[in-house]
Amino acid sequence: MTVHLLQALHDALTVVADQLGTLPPSPAPTRGAGSGLQLPDAPPAPPAELTAYFQRVVGGGKWIALAIALLSMIYAGTKMMAGKSNRSNLAADGAASIPWIFGGIAVVMSAASIIMFMVGS
Repeated sequence: MTVHLLQALHDALTVVADQLGTLPPSPAPTRGAGSGLQLPDAPPAPPAELTAYFQRVVGGGKWIALAIALLSMIYAGTKMMAGKSNRSNLAADGAASIPWIFGGIAVVMSAASIIMFMVGS
């Protein structure tokens, strides 16, 4: 039952594709162990204007992340300076946040690089 339905669907799509002339004719279904209807697989290709917009969004995200990192470093340094005398917990909290800031910078920059590599720019 399912094979007949798929064959009828394939025949209908082939007729429509041939009439329109814009689609290549679909390949004939192969009958074999584990193989079904073989469809063409087109490689992904983003539109040029979308690629430029995506690059601007990623660049803006990197800029915002670096601005937040700068403000975080200033805040951590201020906490360390304010906690220097008789407030050791405040100074320790400021010092402990510095590795987290650098870790966040590393994650944001590597994520942006990986994304732009995958986009193909």
